[in-house]
Amino acid sequence: MKVKKIENVYVVRLCENEKIVESLYEVCRSEKIRLATINAIGAVKSADVGLYSMENKAYKSNKFNVPLELVSLIGNVTQKDNGEAHVHVHASFADENGSIFGGHLEDAVVSVTCEIFITELNGEIKRKVDGKTGLTVFDI
Repeated sequence: MKVKKIENVYVVRLCENEKIVESLYEVCRSEKIRLATINAIGAVKSADVGLYSMENKAYKSNKFNVPLELVSLIGNVTQKDNGEAHVHVHASFADENGSIFGGHLEDAVVSVTCEIFITELNGEIKRKVDGKTGLTVFDI
């Protein structure tokens, strides 16, 4: 992983075999990022994306172990109750036929590269568990 800070933006390049979500947490910890927006593009060799089930109050995981183009990743960084970073990202992928799919990104393994921008914001937003959905939502 390579990281360069330009003003309030962290420019991150991930290389082959690095995990995207795991790497985002690592950057947030090392740079003490408390609030940010995230966007990225790249290519992966595997991905685990999910869809939240209100009925089960859990994510249904869809695992893909094929080369995919990461056509869009968008998300945010906020804080858990204990002050640690909470990374929440969604991603869209394209397969070799150009079919697009995506969802909540559990993690993905880079095949070639992943180019990420983390735009740090001033302030902080914490999360709390929503009793109705079971999700950790913004505590505004």
